[in-house]
Amino acid sequence: MVEIFRLPICPYCHAITRYSDVKRKTHNKIIKCHHCNKNYRVSYLKGRIILISIVSIALIVINIFLLKQTTGVTIPFLAIGDAVVVLVAVFLFPFTVRYEELPRKLQKLSLEEANKKLPNS
Repeated sequence: MVEIFRLPICPYCHAITRYSDVKRKTHNKIIKCHHCNKNYRVSYLKGRIILISIVSIALIVINIFLLKQTTGVTIPFLAIGDAVVVLVAVFLFPFTVRYEELPRKLQKLSLEEANKKLPNS
């Protein structure tokens, strides 16, 4: 599980990408490494599904526990607590991004050309 939540690294030179760069470039299909200048594919769906699943299950369990075991817990209190947990999860999104190698012919192309030639999967 520790492997899931870490900042992504370049699959070629293993350079770690900064949090702000990951956050800014996550939605690009292909990006270029700041260190070795090779192109790689951005993948984030699997990590986000895992993170959202963990947060959802945790919120359900915590809310049910608080409503059953304690008195005086109000719905606005639960809503604020849930909002804080969801906000923390959003800040963890860049830690769920992974970079994958591209076929050799797409590694040295410009980003625009590589995005055009990349098959949609």
